[in-house]
Amino acid sequence: MTEPIFLAAYVSDARLAFSKQELLELLASSRANNARSGLSGLLLHAGGNFLQALEGPEDAVRQTLARIERDSRHHHMQVLFVDHIPARLFGDWSMGFEEAHRLNEAEHPGLTSFMGRDDASSETEHTVIDLLRSFRHVSSHG
Repeated sequence: MTEPIFLAAYVSDARLAFSKQELLELLASSRANNARSGLSGLLLHAGGNFLQALEGPEDAVRQTLARIERDSRHHHMQVLFVDHIPARLFGDWSMGFEEAHRLNEAEHPGLTSFMGRDDASSETEHTVIDLLRSFRHVSSHG
C-alpha cells in the first residue's frame, strides 16, 4: 500500500526583497531538497509575498514547513491548510515556479487576495487548490 499524499499550502512575506539571483538560488535549493525528500509543489512569488504548495509524504512536508518557518528570510508565515489528497497535483515538478506579477489576474481567480495577504485566512482550501491548479498550465517546470 502506498503512503497517502499530504498537501500543505502556506503564505509568507520576505523580510527583505529578493533579487532575481536570490530567487533563482532559493529555487535551486528548494528543488534539490524536495527531490531528496520526495516532495513536489509550486511556489508563487509577487512583491515579496510567497504562496507555496508542498505535497508528498506527511513527515517530509511537515519537516519542510517547520524549516521554512525557522528561515530568517521569511516572516508572517501562515499555513492555509493541510490535507491528504488522492494524487499529486504537481507530481512532475520538484518545485514549479512563477512570478505572479507576470500573470493575468482575470485568468487566475483568487490571485490578488493571496498575494496581497490581508485576509488570506478567510480563503478556503478549495479556492487555494483551484488557484494552484490553474498555474500548472503556465508555470515553469521543475
